[in-house]
Amino acid sequence: MFIQVDFSLSTVGDDYWHQATASCNPYDVKSDYYGWEWTGTKSYPPGTIAGDIARAVCRR
Repeated sequence: MFIQVDFSLSTVGDDYWHQATASCNPYDVKSDYYGWEWTGTKSYPPGTIAGDIARAVCRR
């Protein structure tokens, strides 16, 4: 089952929040604003930016 969680993301120096989506299995993040896409088959490991963001969002 492909679980997705929508959330808002802002980076240091950015005054605005942008929509993003985390995939919980496999762990991945996509965002039109940041240009992040996924294929649905790649899972980022813990300790990577995408992997840590996806795990944090999916735990909520």
